[in-house]
Amino acid sequence: MSTVRVDLVPAPGCPGKFDAVVRGTGEVLARSKAAPFVAAARELVRRGLPLDTTIEAPGRILPMPIGEAARWFYYESERDGLRKERLPLEEALARRPPRL
Repeated sequence: MSTVRVDLVPAPGCPGKFDAVVRGTGEVLARSKAAPFVAAARELVRRGLPLDTTIEAPGRILPMPIGEAARWFYYESERDGLRKERLPLEEALARRPPRL
């Protein structure tokens, strides 16, 4: 089983958004306002990595398999605050990936 380590950093020129950047290569996997970690996991699944590949953001989020992390969606609104939802993997992957 392999591990992908990402750093979650402010997205340049995009206030309020964060990039999930692969540690060591600097590749931006995903950009998101509420959940760059899980958006990065969905991108790794779309690229064909095994679902048991671990994704971690050291010091921030507990490591987990990309197949599990990819199922979570986070939504934020002024009225309701931050909410989360766990979807079937196929439905989660069918959602439009965020633009970089």
